[in-house]
Amino acid sequence: MNTITNTQPAYSGKDDPFHRPSSSVKLNDDNRYVGNIPRPLLLIGREATLKPMSLNACRLFDAMLAITWETLETAQPSTYFCTKGSFLRRQIGQSNRRSNDRLDAAFDELATSSHRLPSALGSPEFCETTLVKDWAKGGGIHSWRFPAEVVALCQHVPLWIKYPIGTAFSLQQPLAHRLHELLSVFAGRQWPIWTVPITELRRLLGCTKPDMSDRTFLREQLRPALIAVARARGWPIHVDLLPDPRILPPHAIRFTIHKSQTATTAEAA
Repeated sequence: MNTITNTQPAYSGKDDPFHRPSSSVKLNDDNRYVGNIPRPLLLIGREATLKPMSLNACRLFDAMLAITWETLETAQPSTYFCTKGSFLRRQIGQSNRRSNDRLDAAFDELATSSHRLPSALGSPEFCETTLVKDWAKGGGIHSWRFPAEVVALCQHVPLWIKYPIGTAFSLQQPLAHRLHELLSVFAGRQWPIWTVPITELRRLLGCTKPDMSDRTFLREQLRPALIAVARARGWPIHVDLLPDPRILPPHAIRFTIHKSQTATTAEAA
């Protein structure tokens, strides 16, 4: 089965697999990011240890990577990055608010919520870390540092995908945002198919409540998120439960993104 941590990259920039790609994001007329940002494959394979990220935190983390991608190549774990709070509010969909309360809450979430990340390239071991080491604000400016583990994954990138940040910002539910990130890994492959155990998919999506059955997860959590992603990307996505639920309880799910739409959509994103 294909997993996020061992699959091949959806796209390759050059023949050198360790080529660090450049970001192609730009600002649209609303001063929000659009275009593709490289996303390290191992960073996509992260798992929230307690609860899934909120939508504001997801969008903020996307924006922070878009802002810092080029300078992260030579950054140290002690490097601070900064930008205007009003700019970040716009990126998370809070441009009509003058208060930074929701932005600050998203920063706090990124700085306190623990995630499991691969501890080294090619290593089967994982480490636990937050996605932001610390942050501060003053004079209308927000500044932050990334943990050493996140910096390392963004500097040494053997496997990466093109991540359409504008599409990600358009999704209105955190589960759809995360599912889109995961499916983007496979969208550009020659055979865009992902087969994953339901238990692993629930872990990656943060839907690990023990009182939620797999049937409830598939019907009430996954299905609406899948519809939202398919509409946002123009992807016809076919889903198969394995084995056939008419015969045995399913333990895995197979996503197939139809190639007739994939190439056009990926280039336009």
